[in-house]
Amino acid sequence: MEAEAAHGRIVETDTPLNRLAVAHAVALSRDLPTMTPEAAVHAMHTGVELLVGALRRGVGLDGSTRAAVRSAVLARARRLIDADPGQAGLSPTRLQSKLEISRATLYRLFEPEGGVQAYIRKSRLRAAAQDLVRYPHLAVNDIAYGLGFNSPSDFTRAFRRTLGMSPRDLRAYATDAGNRAFWQAAIAVQGKDYQQWMQRHAA
Repeated sequence: MEAEAAHGRIVETDTPLNRLAVAHAVALSRDLPTMTPEAAVHAMHTGVELLVGALRRGVGLDGSTRAAVRSAVLARARRLIDADPGQAGLSPTRLQSKLEISRATLYRLFEPEGGVQAYIRKSRLRAAAQDLVRYPHLAVNDIAYGLGFNSPSDFTRAFRRTLGMSPRDLRAYATDAGNRAFWQAAIAVQGKDYQQWMQRHAA
């Protein structure tokens, strides 16, 4: 699309693509200060491609725009999960409805993460690790139930398998004054490298 043809046009939120473009721009404006330079550049490129696609009304999406849509939908899905991983009813069906995509598309997006449910569980475990450090007087069982785990034993097994230590061991390490600075940094870490980062520094 020529720049002159797009000048003065307004992106209406009347289609899934247009709503996605607007939602991506809003999220980017909020999250940009805390993003890594690489993530920020990728998100901005995605935003540009989405806006181009939204302005090309009636024209089929090219490969770049389709890739941007996949990236933006996955980012929005992660935000929906990470914003409140313990929310009641959090499920692939609810995400599919909010994202306005098919179940098959949702599952394909999360294949690199090991699946939708696997990502939800990882998000809950990240939130649990943060709560264990931030709220040292909150019972471990309360954290487990508050984040949607069916039982404390299920929570402990998943936590140990993912993070390499039990919830109580992590809390004991965190409450040691000599380790406080490390865990304050650890709770800020996000993404798929979270487990490896903690295990590497805890060794």
